[in-house]
Amino acid sequence: MGRGTAKKSAKLNELKQELEIDVHKVSVEELCKRFKTQIERGLTDTQAKANFAEYGPNALTPPPQTPEWVKFMQQMFSGFACLLWLGAILCFLAYGIQASAYEEPPDDN
Repeated sequence: MGRGTAKKSAKLNELKQELEIDVHKVSVEELCKRFKTQIERGLTDTQAKANFAEYGPNALTPPPQTPEWVKFMQQMFSGFACLLWLGAILCFLAYGIQASAYEEPPDDN
């Protein structure tokens, strides 16, 4: 098909896999061993810096947002809006035909 589709599908399948997390099931002592921390003192400065360097800041990524012009175009060309556009075009077309047929077309159209 296209270039790189096998890589993309493999990466997508990897992202879709279920994440195995058991931190809510294990004991507190086991968690302290896993994360190399202590309940009373927490992480040391060097451990915190190393974790920050490896994992980045502890922040959520914002969801992707739709640009404003895309939202505008979606509103302008949605189902009912297309019917209104079609009606407006037909009115202009009918007025153009009537204006070409009569010297002074009636203003009620």
